[in-house]
Amino acid sequence: MNEFIEKGNYKQYTERDIDGAYEEYSKLVKNYPNHVEGFLLRGQIKAHYRYEYVDAKNDFKKAVEIDPNHSDACYEYGSLLCRLGDKNEGIKYLEHSVEVKPNGCIYDEIGENKLLLKEYEEALEAFINAAEIELKDEYCWYENVIKSFDKAVKLFLQKKEYQDAIKYLNKIIEIRNIAEREDYEPNDFDEDECKDFYDPCVEIKLIAFCLYLVGDFEASINKLNEVIEKFSNTKKENYLFKSSLILRGQAFIKCNKIKDAYSDWDKVSFSKVFGNQIAYLETFEQDVFDNYAVRIEFKECRKYFSKKINE
Repeated sequence: MNEFIEKGNYKQYTERDIDGAYEEYSKLVKNYPNHVEGFLLRGQIKAHYRYEYVDAKNDFKKAVEIDPNHSDACYEYGSLLCRLGDKNEGIKYLEHSVEVKPNGCIYDEIGENKLLLKEYEEALEAFINAAEIELKDEYCWYENVIKSFDKAVKLFLQKKEYQDAIKYLNKIIEIRNIAEREDYEPNDFDEDECKDFYDPCVEIKLIAFCLYLVGDFEASINKLNEVIEKFSNTKKENYLFKSSLILRGQAFIKCNKIKDAYSDWDKVSFSKVFGNQIAYLETFEQDVFDNYAVRIEFKECRKYFSKKINE
């Protein structure tokens, strides 16, 4: 049995001989029809290389029947069921997989499928579990943690639970700081990408956004100052910088600091990409709604931009 597995793995991962690996795993199934590994390994070849999903499903199903508590078999069967449209049944196997052996990536997949079923509370729980389990892993992938927490933040915003959103945004900032201290590199070949990974400006701006939504405009301005100051001395056009100016200007309006608001909006220059400030504002508004399911009215900003365009 081990000989078939070793030969199959060698052909698959060393020689890149997928057909040869398939033959070895098929021999394993034939000679050991009551052993889970043969069906699991052959099913993986069918699903991930040959795209023979129905046949793969049958192999994974057989593997689970042989050993209902085999975590990898439950995962592969559940994941494929979800891909084939049977999400409710597939999630049951995914959940059993993480019961047997907790895994952050599988919890994240559960969350994604729960989202598609519009089961938002269950999706939120799954994303938080995904991040927290990944953090405990000796070989933690910090980018996976951040992605899962970010999905949780979006759900908190959708639910208008802004303080919880701020809590998890601060967790993301903490993770970026840890990654930088550990010299963690998400991409060994791109130094700029690594620097961007350590940068918490997106989360700081979102915290400011949440503070604006709860009516703490002064605190929102203070957070936006951190983002704006970083980009104020660069001539490079930056969406994060300009959208922060728009939001800070609106917060100044709420604080009755009209001149400060106008000063910010004057810095949102015309853009070749967006056409004019109104188009830029509309893009920002739509981005906020699409990503965070929150509407903010920028009446004063829109009025100011319209006046400037018509002058």
